[in-house]
Amino acid sequence: MKYGAHSPLRHANEEELAMIEGLRSEVEARTEGYSEWSVLGLTTQVVAGTNFWVKIQTDRGIIHVKIFRPLPHTGNPCHVTEVNIGQTVDSPFF
Repeated sequence: MKYGAHSPLRHANEEELAMIEGLRSEVEARTEGYSEWSVLGLTTQVVAGTNFWVKIQTDRGIIHVKIFRPLPHTGNPCHVTEVNIGQTVDSPFF
């Protein structure tokens, strides 16, 4: 993998699932909220921190969520930078 390139799509680990769940309210503030929410997979890109593109199955279809996790020394929290609704399992992130 090249520096700055996105990783292949993979399953989220426990730490990543906790981060994504912790940002659910931020995602729902940009949409109408969801009664069902299941992470299907994600890809990462290391920059001055990490970008995560996450595929999430909801009760109203699949959404793509972009999350930025700053480098730890900044003390800044992770945050949602983009939400794309109306996606499919095969929809590319970018």
